[in-house]
Amino acid sequence: HRSGPGPSGEIVPLGILSDGGPRGYKVEFQGLQFFKPVQPGELALNAIVHKLMDEAPVEEKVDFDPPGGTLDYMQSLEVTYASPELISVTAHTSRYDGGAHPNRYSASYNVHMQDGELKFPEVFRPDAVVQLSKMCFERLARPGGDRLTAQERRDSLFEPKAESLREVVGNLSAWAYTEDGATVLFPPYAIGPYAAGDFECRLPLKTLKALTVQPRYLPY
Repeated sequence: HRSGPGPSGEIVPLGILSDGGPRGYKVEFQGLQFFKPVQPGELALNAIVHKLMDEAPVEEKVDFDPPGGTLDYMQSLEVTYASPELISVTAHTSRYDGGAHPNRYSASYNVHMQDGELKFPEVFRPDAVVQLSKMCFERLARPGGDRLTAQERRDSLFEPKAESLREVVGNLSAWAYTEDGATVLFPPYAIGPYAAGDFECRLPLKTLKALTVQPRYLPY
């Protein structure tokens, strides 16, 4: 999935489809890469995608007979062109290892075409993580849904809430840039139990601009 104003380099799809065999993983990977990478960001994005492909358990075997006869690994990349120079790639992963339920998690990679993959301290002031964490607490929502009420936040989150939030917010791998801001993705167990589900918070571009040390690393 792709959206937003794209870079100039040509992007092509690539993937993996493997049945895993006995005691193996059925693997489905849907990704993309720059066809002829030249810029640092193009090279960085391709390296990220190839690393994700290498981590897929194509050859991995287990020493037990899986429930239902199969294990599963599915990963797809969601790409947002936050600006002509900024790409945000979120890898959505579901992995079933034979337990009570699959494990689901997401990780983001934010790449500037001229400078490569970005890290939180390169983008924001040192005090930004505290302010953004407080804002995220007030803006926590179900993915694509309404914000949680104060009671829902009290019932759903681990203690201490502030430390758990800062740990996620201060890591740009939890950030998916959009054209008008960013969404911070909180995976299961990050700030609450698995049964509480996933959480996210949407941060407006105006807030990000007020806390950045490098405006060109933000959407525009």
